[in-house]
Amino acid sequence: MSRSRKKILSSVLIALTFVLWSIAFLKINRQPLCFDNEFPAEARVAKVIDGDTIVLEGGEKLRYLGINAPEIKRWEGNQWLPQKQMFGEEAMSYNQKLVEGKKVKLEYDRRKRDDYKRILGYVWSDGVLINGELIRKGLALVDVRYPNRKHQKMFFDFQKEARDFHRGIWGKIEDHTFSEQQAFKLIGEIGVVQGTIIRVTNGRDKIYLHFGKHGEKDFTAIIYMDSLQSFPWESKDIDRSFSGRKVKIYGFVRNHGGPAVIISAPSQLDILN
Repeated sequence: MSRSRKKILSSVLIALTFVLWSIAFLKINRQPLCFDNEFPAEARVAKVIDGDTIVLEGGEKLRYLGINAPEIKRWEGNQWLPQKQMFGEEAMSYNQKLVEGKKVKLEYDRRKRDDYKRILGYVWSDGVLINGELIRKGLALVDVRYPNRKHQKMFFDFQKEARDFHRGIWGKIEDHTFSEQQAFKLIGEIGVVQGTIIRVTNGRDKIYLHFGKHGEKDFTAIIYMDSLQSFPWESKDIDRSFSGRKVKIYGFVRNHGGPAVIISAPSQLDILN
């Protein structure tokens, strides 16, 4: 083969390689991640259930990723009972205004269904990421869980903005402040717990900030290990940074054998001393 033909063949192979790489790159980076019947790229919203859950046309339920909106009901025994958490109705109404009856774009992350078989996704309408908009309006709190971390930085920024401007939940949450000893009164509600961290312990995948000497029965703040990269401290510094510190913890107070708050974003924790 002549030198000129080799040169031409080499150029063709390089060009072909570039074209194939470009196609692969576009496929990988195109959103949403999948385009099949189970996880559609677009869908019409048939019904809004609450501030962070919708029903798609066809009957599939979709839970918004990265957020937790106040509840309007709870499952107890074998029935749904009303549970009107602060701004639960407002979150549902705003969600209805944004998406109900509309065709929306759907975006997915690494885990695409939860333990209840609901689709997990990010919902876009008219160029607006609805998950983030609910946080920005103060109608939901950040609740980013591994491995679904897409848009995490945006959600953190939106929550800080909502808090700084006292929007929604952040305009009323300080009215629901309890001491660490009274934190049990907030179980099932959104509020603020103020107290002193007396010790820090590491679990398999969590860090526990303890506010009492009786373990689970006392108020505890929980940070998932995989969330630490989003905070201004490393796990090895947690004990030194927090033991003996007086703090305020903001969020949904759950029952983990005692009152507890999962800290998903830096804006949920204030150090007072």
